[in-house]
Amino acid sequence: MLVWINGTFGVGKTTLATHLSEHWHDAVVVDPERVGMMLMEWSKPHGLGTADFQDFALWRELVVSALAGFHAEPGRPMIVPMTVLNPAYYEQIVGGLRAQGIDVHHFCLTAPPQEIARRLATRQVPGQEGRSDFMDWALTRLERYTPAMSDPRFETFLDATLPPDELLAELLERLPDPLPATVRS
Repeated sequence: MLVWINGTFGVGKTTLATHLSEHWHDAVVVDPERVGMMLMEWSKPHGLGTADFQDFALWRELVVSALAGFHAEPGRPMIVPMTVLNPAYYEQIVGGLRAQGIDVHHFCLTAPPQEIARRLATRQVPGQEGRSDFMDWALTRLERYTPAMSDPRFETFLDATLPPDELLAELLERLPDPLPATVRS
């Protein structure tokens, strides 16, 4: 089983994923952003860069392949905190995982844009301290993604303004009980 926690930057995906993993010890948190950062680094010297690694078709293909492979190899449930709000990219990735027989439970965290902007303004990102370009980039994405925050294709919406324990409880109510364990040893 794979739990995808979606939503715009600064909405609390990683925080919720961490809380869920503390409750669900068999699950492993997997962040596809690391694949994207690798591609961005590789592409810089060759002038192939883009402002958003999700625009690389290769990133989307690698995410599907890596998550499917990682799901099969250790056989552990996965928690994936990753923003994917472009409908075509969502269909390619989540649809691709489901086409391979992976049970994907998708959740989209939502909060008012002013709350997300407040969170972004107070966010401490290693290596990004004092960089207004990161904040500008994230706020631009917030404007771009706001319409998607109510798109029904993103399935189950959760209110990210809830206190962390209540948000976790909301998420757990929508997952199988008991949570699946590792299927391979």
